Amino acid sequence: AAEEEARQRAAEEACLAAEEEARQRAAEEARLAAEEEARQRAAEEARLAAEEEAQRQEEKRVAEEALWAAEEAEREERRMASLAAAEAARQQEEQKRAAEEQKRTAEEASRQAALEEARRKEEQERVAEEALWAAEEAEREERRMASLAAAEAARQQEEQRRAAEEQMRVAGEAARQAALEEARRKEEQERVAEEALWAAKARGGEACG
Repeated sequence: AAEEEARQRAAEEACLAAEEEARQRAAEEARLAAEEEARQRAAEEARLAAEEEAQRQEEKRVAEEALWAAEEAEREERRMASLAAAEAARQQEEQKRAAEEQKRTAEEASRQAALEEARRKEEQERVAEEALWAAEEAEREERRMASLAAAEAARQQEEQRRAAEEQMRVAGEAARQAALEEARRKEEQERVAEEALWAAKARGGEACG
């Protein structure tokens, strides 16, 4: 009976311990679920707050860009007006310069025409003077050529005379050289004949000996 009672008590304690453990596990799971739900809720709230802040920032940026665009449009309008005024002033200045240039061109054309006329008259006078000088130069050249022709004729006559003298001198020299060459040839023949005679006599003496 004591053992049965102890076994039942042990079984009861084990059952109680199991129930306690199951309760604690359920409590822990409930706590973890509550924490997870709280974390998710906080994350969702943070996300919504961030989205709301981003929306406010976007609206602020759009408003600033609209303001900047309006200011830029105003500045561009003032700049275009300034450019238009500057362009009008430039065109007026260009027209003024064009008129002055046209006037200057007309004056320059008139001056050039006057200078051209003066140069033409001066050229006519120069051509006339050159024609006169050419005629005088031709006359002087004609006289000079006649003088040169006479001198050339005299020079040629002198050359012909000298050539004739040189021809005679050359002919005399050739005759003298021919005579000398003939005398040398005869002397050489005599010397060769004499040497041959002496050689024959020498061979005859050797034979007799």
